[in-house]
Amino acid sequence: MDLFVQLDKLDKDGNITPFVAFSMIDDGPLGLGWLRVSHRELDLKKTTIDRPYHTHARRLLLRPREIVPVDIEILPTSTLFHPGETLQLRIQGNDSFRHKTPDVVQFHERTVNKGRHFVYSGNNFESYLVFPIIES
Repeated sequence: MDLFVQLDKLDKDGNITPFVAFSMIDDGPLGLGWLRVSHRELDLKKTTIDRPYHTHARRLLLRPREIVPVDIEILPTSTLFHPGETLQLRIQGNDSFRHKTPDVVQFHERTVNKGRHFVYSGNNFESYLVFPIIES
């Protein structure tokens, strides 16, 4: 299972605010993250609350209907939010950010996703987004 996450800033009218991405395009998301779930193993000595450190030392394949915790780093960024502006988090099984100029942005065309996958959250399944808030 491959998971891709995208974080967008929405203006007060619900429109996506564009950001510079990949140092080459100026209509990208606020943040991106991705992880092949078989590489979810963390190095607990290096992992912090806001930055998971994956060992990539072995593949932990999912069994059918197995539910596992997955920590996905969204690359750090900083932005100012005004009253009424919000965040949108998207989770999906392929590149969430598909730019119109494929020669500029590399896509993850070779995912391992097969069949149906489910993302569990709420109740017994802890889900959260960690980010610092810097007061003015």
